[in-house]
Amino acid sequence: MESAGVTDAGVIATSQPTTRRMDEMRPEDFFELLVAQMRTQDPMEPMSNSEIVQQISQIRDLEASTKLSNTLDKLAEMQQSLTDQQRMGSASALVGSYIEGAITDEEGNSRFVAGVVTGVRFDTTGKPILQLHQGDELDLGQVMQVTSIEEVNRVALKLIGKVVRGEMPDESGSPITIEGLVEDVRTDDIGLPVLILDDGTEMPLQYFRQIVEEQNE
Repeated sequence: MESAGVTDAGVIATSQPTTRRMDEMRPEDFFELLVAQMRTQDPMEPMSNSEIVQQISQIRDLEASTKLSNTLDKLAEMQQSLTDQQRMGSASALVGSYIEGAITDEEGNSRFVAGVVTGVRFDTTGKPILQLHQGDELDLGQVMQVTSIEEVNRVALKLIGKVVRGEMPDESGSPITIEGLVEDVRTDDIGLPVLILDDGTEMPLQYFRQIVEEQNE
């Protein structure tokens, strides 16, 4: 009759060797190996109680480490989810607000944009992108100023009697410089102010850039 080989003390022998890698083994697997080791140990040189206690202690440490690692992973997932929710909430809260910011193209050139936030979308990484009423889109992190439409209209009325300069896109979309005396202000369909210049040009406030001078009385 074929007998099982006697193993040296401290060497684990099992009838069904595990195919798990060490980094995939669970604490339960180590307990099974410990039991198998005790069953197949040399009866002439059995494991001492201190060795058994030491191995059990190591298994408990492994179990605690595994639980801690799982807990940290769950906390990281919760933190990421909370961050995404906060970003979503911050972006959604800007809908209806007048914002100003700068868009940087692939070549590193910056362009000033301003307008009313009409919607929010999210890119493939979950980053919120603000959609403006005139068609521009602005990354939430690129917003430099947030103002209510009411405050924007108050600012526009203060420009009456001042010579202003702005940049408006032409038919091809290229910016052209506009300059003139603000004679009046009207509001467009969404309530944004439009500056009416002395030459009849109407310049939406989002294209206003600076005051050149005040009209001499």
